Amino acid sequence: MRINVLTLGILLAADLLDQGEGMQPEGFPDIGDPCCIAGGVPRTIEQMLERRGVQLTVQALVNALLDPRPVVRSLAAEKLAQDKEKDAVPAIVEAFSRETAAGTREIMADALASLGESQGFETLRSICSASASAPYLKLAAAQSALRLHDESCVDSLLGLIRSEQASSPWSPARDNIVHVGLSGLGGFEFHHLTGAQEDEIRAIATGGLASTAAEVRLAAARAMAKFGDAASVPVLQKAVGTEQDQFNRPRMLEALKLLEDRRAAARDGTKYD
Repeated sequence: MRINVLTLGILLAADLLDQGEGMQPEGFPDIGDPCCIAGGVPRTIEQMLERRGVQLTVQALVNALLDPRPVVRSLAAEKLAQDKEKDAVPAIVEAFSRETAAGTREIMADALASLGESQGFETLRSICSASASAPYLKLAAAQSALRLHDESCVDSLLGLIRSEQASSPWSPARDNIVHVGLSGLGGFEFHHLTGAQEDEIRAIATGGLASTAAEVRLAAARAMAKFGDAASVPVLQKAVGTEQDQFNRPRMLEALKLLEDRRAAARDGTKYD
């Protein structure tokens, strides 16, 4: 999975709005704004900028880093990073030093990290580990770090998902955060996980299989397919057997087959890709 941090912000904000919270992360695009979303699908960064009157030249984007609108500053930083505009790094660093909107700070840190700047990675790690960071910011920072092959936020991500699973079922962002977090675990490539971390992922996935939210159950099945051990096979078999969602069931069956094939390969001592 390669979810864009702006898309992640839109999706989390959409979940909050759908559940009556009417709130959004400052600096993430407003899902109620037609400049940001059409037919339930986020527009591209280029479309969002152009619909706000920002040209796509490097100079216009650099100028937009100081725009009075937080979302425009976010979009400009992300676009510069997307286009690999290394010469814009000093301007992003300067804008970052002045930034007060929490969502925009995370997005600027993501942009700097994407351009290879250590300050960006350090900020993402700080957001992940800070107890005061809002859950959506922790999730966005962890996703950004993992996308850039930095696994230092894994423990924070696991802790966040575990905490959300244990929270009130009426928590507005609970299922969305667990869904996106599990999807990241199932979709990103990992190279330095410890045995304890893999055990934790299996435990979280097991909990996700019992969720009342269909999207969480599917994300949990896919995470289990990737990280499951021998004991995970009957757990996933049971979940597939009781799954009632007609969209989910065939996809969970695919996850089960993948897990079974991997376990068979492990028993035979063969490599499974």
